Amino acid sequence: MCGIAGIFYNNENPKDYKDSLLELLYTLRHRGNSHNEIAVGLGWTIGANRLEIVDPLNGRQPIFSSDGRVAVVFNGEIYNYKELKIQLLKKGYTFTTDTDTEVIANAYHCWGLEVFRRLDGMFAILIWDERNNEYVAVRDPMGVKPLYFCHSGDQVIFASEIKALIKYTNKIAIVRPGHYLTGRDGQVKYWHLEPCAITQDVKQNARLLREYISASVKKRLQTDLPVAVFLSGGIDSAVILYEAINHHRNITAFSIGSEYAPDVVTSRKLCSLLDVDFVHVPVSSSDLLKIIPEVIWTIESYEPNHIRGGTLSYYLSKEVAQRGFRLALCGEGADELFGGYREFGLARETEKTDQFIQGLFERFVSELHRTQLQRVDRTSMRFTLEVREPYLDKQIINFAFSLPVSHKVSILTNGQCQGKIILREAYEGILPEWITSREKIVLSLGAGFGGNGPEGIFYTNGMNMISDSELGNLRAKYPEYSIKSHEEAYYFKIFLEKFGEVAHTKERPLVNSTPVST
Repeated sequence: MCGIAGIFYNNENPKDYKDSLLELLYTLRHRGNSHNEIAVGLGWTIGANRLEIVDPLNGRQPIFSSDGRVAVVFNGEIYNYKELKIQLLKKGYTFTTDTDTEVIANAYHCWGLEVFRRLDGMFAILIWDERNNEYVAVRDPMGVKPLYFCHSGDQVIFASEIKALIKYTNKIAIVRPGHYLTGRDGQVKYWHLEPCAITQDVKQNARLLREYISASVKKRLQTDLPVAVFLSGGIDSAVILYEAINHHRNITAFSIGSEYAPDVVTSRKLCSLLDVDFVHVPVSSSDLLKIIPEVIWTIESYEPNHIRGGTLSYYLSKEVAQRGFRLALCGEGADELFGGYREFGLARETEKTDQFIQGLFERFVSELHRTQLQRVDRTSMRFTLEVREPYLDKQIINFAFSLPVSHKVSILTNGQCQGKIILREAYEGILPEWITSREKIVLSLGAGFGGNGPEGIFYTNGMNMISDSELGNLRAKYPEYSIKSHEEAYYFKIFLEKFGEVAHTKERPLVNSTPVST
């Protein structure tokens, strides 16, 4: 994991942009503990603040291809880099490190733009190809790792977070998930869903899903480092914890909330049953409300869903990092892939067609990079903590989109609608019934701080902080932002103070009505 940045400019007017790059990296210093690893060339300057996970002693970035003509900085993890390295060695490429970054450099040199389909992992990558004087920027299929860019004069400037770019312009754009970007071609989609051959038997498909999840967790635990698991006691994170302890000898579960909050009680009970080390992270209402401005700066969003969950993610990540962990697993993505949100149940209850519900799945998944993944990335990397999301493995994504809707969301014999049918089926008899049948609840409610409405601390705080007249004024002045409530207006006001009007945030993401609890 890293914070990466790059400046590319007109070769006909070469200039040393080293100081400008160092400013970008300074803003991103929280994303890595090995700072200001940079290289400067004719028409390009790239660098990283590196979180040292793979080959920490020799992994200094940028890393170059064998012939020195391809330079790479990289944020993320490539889980199949050793397999790719074997293929490249057979083709005559040489290596001086055991890093996935060097594999990317040689793999791009060998296979060009086609290589991105071969990468299995989470990644944001900046490449300078001296052979044709071209930059390439690319993100993983789901956008787990962030990458933004803007133009300033003849410069194209990239950074892992928008806070590094706001000094240049408010016209900041996103490198889209599953796309690469070049100066010649613009953004080009390289990744597409690949349907799987499945049966109509939910039990058989559930067995397959369990195999895929186990394999996904295993590949994300190829480390000797101790690993934390973010645990709420819901089915999503409970599954990740169960699989993690089967594949790694040093796992600790962390749960946040008040002492007797539902999530804390359930998580403690599960860890006792599984004989897993458990850490309760206590936090108060005043603690959460006090850090809202810092969370908005960290997450780079004013969406209430992000901020409510983000205050808890922030505190949880801080505690995990302070205990010495550099790596954690979480359950993000299961709700979007398997129908955990209330919107899916409502669509089924109101007899929407399977085609409509499938479209809803596509919308939620396509927005992940601007919703839950943005929250998780920013709050964890704020404390230089790498979080991996096993549900967002390409094999699981392809499988989930190949399933019948009824295997994900269905009306039960008791007349109630239930989501994540296949995930519950996959672990029935393996995890206790009070886990596999537990219904999803709002993260703040599970942590003991009420839900999204007047009973919740965040709604009440928003009402106290923004008057009716101020809400009206913000709506009138910024109609394109569609401010919906006092709470949202409070967050938006802080966002404006810190970032100003950032172009891409005007397009509001599809945000579920209930924050994720995984």
